[in-house]
Amino acid sequence: DFNETPAFKGDNENNFLYSSAVHDTTREKQNMLTNNIAAYNNLIIEELRKTNPDSSKISLWKDILFDMNREIEKIADQINREFPLYGDLIQKIETVPLARLQKHLSREETIVDYLLSNQYNEGKRQLYILVITKDNFEFRKLSLDSLFSRNATLIINSFQHHVGNNFIGLTGALAYMYENLIKPVRELIGDKLIIIPDEEIAWLPFDALLVDEVGSGQTDYEGLHYLLYDYTISNCYFTSLRFNNSLLRQEGEKVLSFAPDYGLTADHGFVPDSLLGVVKELKSVYRWFRGKSFTGESATETNFRLALKEPAIFHLAMHTV
Repeated sequence: DFNETPAFKGDNENNFLYSSAVHDTTREKQNMLTNNIAAYNNLIIEELRKTNPDSSKISLWKDILFDMNREIEKIADQINREFPLYGDLIQKIETVPLARLQKHLSREETIVDYLLSNQYNEGKRQLYILVITKDNFEFRKLSLDSLFSRNATLIINSFQHHVGNNFIGLTGALAYMYENLIKPVRELIGDKLIIIPDEEIAWLPFDALLVDEVGSGQTDYEGLHYLLYDYTISNCYFTSLRFNNSLLRQEGEKVLSFAPDYGLTADHGFVPDSLLGVVKELKSVYRWFRGKSFTGESATETNFRLALKEPAIFHLAMHTV
């Protein structure tokens, strides 16, 4: 997995740090120290390359480096002490050997792992795609221009922030993402597709990518050829979170359902009986799966946080209020 190789492990730690509840001041101090340590190391290297290096400067810089390294160790200890879940996440991104990944893949499953550079080089960003199946793995490299970022922003704004109602622009962006993210490796993918995203790709709704261009007479979203029609699609941010030893030892699937009633009134913009179908939905789920449902007053944030402590499939039957 590209995201789990040593070369990128530091980026993962940084991403977890920024997505956690670690205070901004702590993060900023850690980043400042990291940058300063790199700068002083470069100063020492450059001085040592000179014909007559200044030993007093080198000695001074090493003393400064010693103090900064001690300080950054203290910050790391503080983060691990105050936010133990951060340390747990870092441990979970240990590299999973390719052979073990393939061993636990079924014949129908394919992992498509993306790595997108966050820097433009001559107007291009590099996209690396690694495709892993039970018996094979393939690698693809593409160059993306600024159109990728524009289309990603359009999709994110449309799906998450409900900005605008641009049918032609949105369908064009969804078709563009299919052409660049899926089509280059389409012939390698089985029936079940496991996406390992990176950067803006993590925000894209792969289910809704358009396999075919929209016809000139098409004016609505009904009848379009979405990727969901071709594959069973799932997402995972690191392969180790899906294939680590503790999860692999779990037998059977447990489903925990949460179906709150919100104490609904017309003030919310929908009526109290708008979720009556959830009762049938829950009955259907537990015909096939073991687990527990939290409904009404028991479907609380507190119970949800407690439930998150153990592996399960979470079924959230609720509004997006």
